[in-house]
Amino acid sequence: MSFYLFFLAFFFSFAFSQDVSLQTFLTQSHEKDYVVVEGGKMVSVLTIRSLSPDRIYLEEISAPIKQISPYPPSWIEWVKKRAPGHTSWVLLAFDLRSGEVTDCYSFSKHSHVAVSSKESLLATLLKVPLTEVSLQERKKIGPPPEKGEMDIRKIWTPPFTFEGKKIGKGECSAFQTKWPQDGTEWGGYQITFYFDQEKRTMLPIWIEIEGSHGAIHFREIDAGTNLLSPMRYQEK
Repeated sequence: MSFYLFFLAFFFSFAFSQDVSLQTFLTQSHEKDYVVVEGGKMVSVLTIRSLSPDRIYLEEISAPIKQISPYPPSWIEWVKKRAPGHTSWVLLAFDLRSGEVTDCYSFSKHSHVAVSSKESLLATLLKVPLTEVSLQERKKIGPPPEKGEMDIRKIWTPPFTFEGKKIGKGECSAFQTKWPQDGTEWGGYQITFYFDQEKRTMLPIWIEIEGSHGAIHFREIDAGTNLLSPMRYQEK
């Protein structure tokens, strides 16, 4: 499983356990909605495969960027052809009442797989508060003003593409938290999630993880609707 899905899984778990407004996102989302993200030399296609009042299934296909570059003109067609060049294809089942992962199935291995040690950290992350970042605290474009001068910089927003069309830099909402100091490599890292405020997609369009060793970014390169998986899934 990629780090994008890992952090998204954390957000889903925490949001439902703490009654954060993510429930609004999900009730307005639809099955077959998808987002394509790039980060860590990998590209991942994440789809809401199934959604009910008590359960959500997230399907993720990952591939090294170099193996599918240039990118396909249609991600829907790429998936339909069984994603040539992919190295991982998994389905993650979430219980929305408890926020727990109930199953992880690997289409690549044709089997159910155990949750890894990294993913077990979700239990720790459930205790971490998640807050919306105010406009005053949002990242801004350009260097900060000199002491005593007014800050007139524009708020930074991530670029956004929807169904192959560049939307530009629209309005976004941002939510932030810190990874607890638990002795792992992520201890103390600040995590910021950006969402499209117009709700064309309910999935994060940018994830930024900042720590002592710099920042890691997962950026959206496309999003859309009606992505149908060619894979069949048998529950345990």
